[in-house]
Amino acid sequence: MIKKRTLVTILICFMMSLVAVTSSVQTTYADAGKTAVANLKGKWYSNSMGENGPMFYAKFTKKYVKYYYYHTDLGKYKYESKSRIKSAKKYGSGYWIKVTSGKHKYSYRTSKEDANSLEYYGTWNKKKMADTYSGSSSLSRYN
Repeated sequence: MIKKRTLVTILICFMMSLVAVTSSVQTTYADAGKTAVANLKGKWYSNSMGENGPMFYAKFTKKYVKYYYYHTDLGKYKYESKSRIKSAKKYGSGYWIKVTSGKHKYSYRTSKEDANSLEYYGTWNKKKMADTYSGSSSLSRYN
């Protein structure tokens, strides 16, 4: 027969494990922080070109990357969508920005050679980054 004290201990441990599992599964979002946002200020243009220049540009806020696409019929860029910034961390002399759009996870990293270039990777996994790099989805800032 199990003692009452042992049973209570087992129940408490079980409840604590449920709390730990549930809290680790919940999605949490982090602000990019003032330093990252200050360094990502301005318009970042896509490297993919249309007949009138870059196909889109992006603006970074504390919580979102906002995308503006060029509409030939309007002759200007128009806001289209935004993606959530999960985190923006210091990476060498630049930043690594993790972004989510629905269930899709992707990231931007500042180029080691050029602070005005953000390299696009279709993953957050460092081991798979080389396989998911996209030059046309990468961004450049012009001063």
